[in-house]
Amino acid sequence: MNAINGYVIAPRQLAIALRESGHSAKIFCRISPKNLMTNEAPEDFIKITIDPINNQKLIKEFSPDIVVANSNYPTDIMLIDYAHKNKVLSFYYVHSRIESLLKTRLFLGEYWPDFVMSSIIKVFKDAIKSVDVIVALNEEMEKYVKGLFPGRVIEIIGNGINLDLFKYHEREVNPNKKINLLYVANFEARKNQLYMIKVMENLPNNYILHLVGGPEDPKYHAKFIRALKEYKRGNIVYHGKLGLENLLPLYDESHVFVNSSKMEAQSLVLMEAIASGLPIVRLFGRETEGVTINDLTAIHIDENADPVEFANALESLVNNPESYRKINEAQLKEREKFGRKRASEQLLQVVNKYNENLV
Repeated sequence: MNAINGYVIAPRQLAIALRESGHSAKIFCRISPKNLMTNEAPEDFIKITIDPINNQKLIKEFSPDIVVANSNYPTDIMLIDYAHKNKVLSFYYVHSRIESLLKTRLFLGEYWPDFVMSSIIKVFKDAIKSVDVIVALNEEMEKYVKGLFPGRVIEIIGNGINLDLFKYHEREVNPNKKINLLYVANFEARKNQLYMIKVMENLPNNYILHLVGGPEDPKYHAKFIRALKEYKRGNIVYHGKLGLENLLPLYDESHVFVNSSKMEAQSLVLMEAIASGLPIVRLFGRETEGVTINDLTAIHIDENADPVEFANALESLVNNPESYRKINEAQLKEREKFGRKRASEQLLQVVNKYNENLV
């Protein structure tokens, strides 16, 4: 499996689950993580170099029966090419809409000319035309992927998290006491943390927002830090990037998980919140569909809503103990959908299906 950066969690969770079920799975990456997760070892990572010949040698030494790619980085292209030449079953996970990703990450922002966008999408499609199985993370993404690849069969295989780490808690909330809000996301434009500062301007002082995440986009992060310094109230706590030992207590101690992301395919942090029994209030629209169900595991706010509407929805949830408890209880049943064991089982079912077809 590929992850250009070994810190990327989703493929690591899948690899761990595959190993736990008796399979051999390694992460082919440019940067290996310093901190390993439970049931992970240094030898589970194959670290590439700048030498393509050496990298091809590393792949051949492991000799994979299945290749799983997640993006269009050189590591992905190398693995896809290896699979095609060696008649190895290959999977490609589509994690986001290409157009949206470009608009939220690169310098042209919303102003990408149509002909440039079309050219990049064509390059993307050509790069993975030899892949055997194209994977969407959920039904909403499946519609988008079918539009990109008409006539191709698209399989749905979700991401997964470690349910043993994110333990469910029965929760209560008292609107007259401190209300801890939690948002976990690296700082980049699509995660939209600046929006949450504006939300906090419209909430009482007993609402405390805890923000966790590293500076994925240094420019956006610097913009956020400036805005935070200008914010005069002391009810926003910026924790930076945290290890699990410091993050898990924040999940346990929070009352509501908030999410203002502009683009998600299948957010791991939303899964973690559901697994923890942490009611969610989030922006929701075409670019963020999936994972949560409105009024069951979360309160959905229209993606174009202004911060006042978001703040009002938060207060409505906190001031309605019955609704809060209903979401908390529903999450106990829903959490089982998001375990990494289920993600590996889905992948192996599809593998068996395609292996049978190839016989």
